[in-house]
Amino acid sequence: MIDSNRFYGWISAAVHRGVKYLDLNIYLDKFITLPDVLFTCRTLVSLKVDKDFVLDVPRGVVHLPNLNTLHLESVKFLNDDSIKNLLSGCSNLEDMILKQCYMENISKFNISHQLLKRLTIDYLYDGYHCGATTLFRGICNVPSLILWVTSLELLLSCKPLPVFATFFKLKIPCYDLFREYSYIRGGKGLETLLSSLPALEKLEFSQEVLCFLPENVPSCLLYKLKAIKITNFTDEKHCIGKAKYFLKNGGALQKLTILTAPDVSVEKQLKISNVLSASPRESKQLCILIV
Repeated sequence: MIDSNRFYGWISAAVHRGVKYLDLNIYLDKFITLPDVLFTCRTLVSLKVDKDFVLDVPRGVVHLPNLNTLHLESVKFLNDDSIKNLLSGCSNLEDMILKQCYMENISKFNISHQLLKRLTIDYLYDGYHCGATTLFRGICNVPSLILWVTSLELLLSCKPLPVFATFFKLKIPCYDLFREYSYIRGGKGLETLLSSLPALEKLEFSQEVLCFLPENVPSCLLYKLKAIKITNFTDEKHCIGKAKYFLKNGGALQKLTILTAPDVSVEKQLKISNVLSASPRESKQLCILIV
């Protein structure tokens, strides 16, 4: 355990020496707030905060003009303005990660930043009261999003599902845990989400995510999707059927990348390639890559 007073001294010294990259991952004697001097560090480029910190940021205090990356893990948000006040002083923020944060004090969750390019949400703490729909409506204007298993489950519970009008890139990593969720087993996985992503251009997902293909083809697939990457692909009929679906309906599709499962041999890869090469395709500019 580290004494909190000693910690404040370390941070103050780092700021005065023009620190650029700061990774706070220490065990303190209690939950404490971050020192105000940290929020006025003009040289800071990357800030990673993990464990035992309370995010209490007064309005107008933050001035982090060079901060590009912000990573908050297991951090406790004091109130609704915690994130808003922090982002207001980060004029060049492009990459933000929220992981396992405590949000029980939050009733409204809104992330708004004109330069934000990447927002990663990895398992938000179960104790928050703001509600899934409010959460995702608050971040629906970011252009790129990585959804992990629990975050996707949270999103699919929204009623109604928010429309992400500016999304152009979506990545959904998948593990065996995906099979445990009724949303996926019931056919309400990625295909439900596609209808809310009218501007989507790049899509990456594991083949387990998409269990059923939508009868009504999403508009993003017909007119916008340019690049699709499917991972953990096998030569099974249902996997090849999913790929054929994207070939048949991807009017703007330029590249389909298929990363096969570890147990797929070179011979099976060749079989997949031959089947897909002979399949009808809507886009005449499409390139298929199988590895």
